[in-house]
Amino acid sequence: MSCIYGWWNINEQAIPLSSWKHITQTTSWWKPDGVSELLDKNIGLGYLRLDVNSKQTNLKDNAILTFQEYTIVADTRLDNREELLKKLNISDATTSDAFLILRAYIQYGEPCVDHLIGAFAFIIWDSNKKEFFGARDHIGIKPFNYYFKDGKFLFGSQRKSILAADNIDKYADWEFIVHKLSNRMSVHDRTENLHIKKLLPAHIIKVTKKGVRTQRYWNLDIEKETIYKNEQDYIDHFLDLFKQSIKARMHGSSKISSHLSGGLDSSGITALAATINKRLNKELHTYSYTFPRTENLKAPNGYYNFNHLVDKQIDLSNISHAHSIDQPTLPNFRGRVEHEATVSDGISWSNNTNTEYEIQQAAEKDGVGLLLSGFLGDEIITSFCRPYYLDYLHRGQYIKFFTSKHKGKYRPDYLLLLFGLKISKSLGLGVSQYWSYLYQKTKKTGSSSHYITNSHLFNTDYVEQNPKLQAILQDQSIPEIHKKIPTSLKEYQRNHINRLWTSRRIESENQAALHFKMEYRYPMADIRLLQYVLSLPLEQKWSENQNRYLYRRAMKGYVHEDIRLGAKFSSALKPLALYRKTRDKSDLELWSKFKSSGSTYFLANDKIEDNLKWRREIGKFYPYAILAELAEQQKITF
Repeated sequence: MSCIYGWWNINEQAIPLSSWKHITQTTSWWKPDGVSELLDKNIGLGYLRLDVNSKQTNLKDNAILTFQEYTIVADTRLDNREELLKKLNISDATTSDAFLILRAYIQYGEPCVDHLIGAFAFIIWDSNKKEFFGARDHIGIKPFNYYFKDGKFLFGSQRKSILAADNIDKYADWEFIVHKLSNRMSVHDRTENLHIKKLLPAHIIKVTKKGVRTQRYWNLDIEKETIYKNEQDYIDHFLDLFKQSIKARMHGSSKISSHLSGGLDSSGITALAATINKRLNKELHTYSYTFPRTENLKAPNGYYNFNHLVDKQIDLSNISHAHSIDQPTLPNFRGRVEHEATVSDGISWSNNTNTEYEIQQAAEKDGVGLLLSGFLGDEIITSFCRPYYLDYLHRGQYIKFFTSKHKGKYRPDYLLLLFGLKISKSLGLGVSQYWSYLYQKTKKTGSSSHYITNSHLFNTDYVEQNPKLQAILQDQSIPEIHKKIPTSLKEYQRNHINRLWTSRRIESENQAALHFKMEYRYPMADIRLLQYVLSLPLEQKWSENQNRYLYRRAMKGYVHEDIRLGAKFSSALKPLALYRKTRDKSDLELWSKFKSSGSTYFLANDKIEDNLKWRREIGKFYPYAILAELAEQQKITF
């Protein structure tokens, strides 16, 4: 992931040079491989390059490009380059991805996004019309934050780029913060700062002197169906798309890596990547967290030791660069807080920000810039299809819906509610707030956490002086995650792709990876692959005898049989997570640092100090510590 940023003073006042330099310096915390900037009075654009691609590609660098009256800055990787070159009648195969996007915009206008496949966040300045047009990719692989207030428009891959500008309103968005801490996720396009927003995945942005307009341009089609007469055709089509997705994400680098956990998703990606690598004569590295092999350690209850499965897949795929990581190098409590606050611009949406620290560190040491991740497999591609019964409901097979196997954990009133909601939708009545309330109350699993409203660590006096914060802490409304009630399996799976956590986890992982000059790529996030699997009939994705049905059949010969046909484990263990639970005194040192800097004014100091003293609920202090760290780092007013 490279970084982009920019500034437009709509009132035509010149951008202060000192402030612009501060933005560049702040955004460059990860020591980029190159800087490209354009500063012209009241317009500033910046691009920081991460060199994960080898020079074998011969592609021109994205940089900042001007053509006719248009200038583009983009963080992008396009997967349909050949198709675009033909559409745009461009013969130069070394044309950069950014220039392809610019030419597509000139030819198609705003609908140019309908012709792009890949990962991208870009913005184009029209010097004639004095306006910006930009977009973010379908899944939200590339981040895009923006600010519009008091005649200023700023944007950046990272919030810290915007916060580094002079005279920016940095006030906190307490609703976002409280909902994030309580896992309620009802925050849409919001961030820790009230006036900094996220451009949502699959959205365009249009910025004029009058304001900002955003609009969704794409979504997965839940009405589409793919039916083959021959069972093998389903598998062959899947394999073609899966290989295409992996190959596209390996493009341009001589050293590729995958995180091989020993699970089904990562093993499949590793196996196909190894097959592709042999033809391309490239190196494939695998990184695996394992138990120390010199110790007779036993996995705790609820976890499983995957060491032997990792070894079996490495042997089957004939991988010569396999790295086993069994010792933690992540800093102590204080180090973890400071690292997360810096790399994630706040509280990370992914535990991998810290739990994959050693993998990222090892990859940097080995000169590996790309890591293939299995994330998003569970959402659609290799989904367990746990609510498979929703397909019966959608088809009108109501007897099957109520009597099918594996529903013992669901209460009858939950199934009756879904049945009633299906009838309501068919009558055009939709989903009311009352339906959402009933859904939350009757569904046995997945209820939201409200602990923040009952045992928060905020300063009571501060809360009483902030009526909005007080109202948010007392809010018991239905979280957004429970308002989109699916009555079909396809709708359920699409909701999982579109939920807020999906794109924000990807952002957190890639921002953390910048620290080690590397980039995550997600073969399971290819929109062509996602749409294909979503369109398949239930019988191809799930059977009563085997979950992940299509994927398991497709991986025959690629994934070791003990993994491909293995039992379902309740949780795959990341062994180092156990070591990291060891407490140290750096939490007390961190608290002393916050107090001396005056960054704890919004926190319940006595309660926190008591918890730290007696080591009670230290985990709850972690997110608050990150907020205090941000307050000190970025001078944010909470």
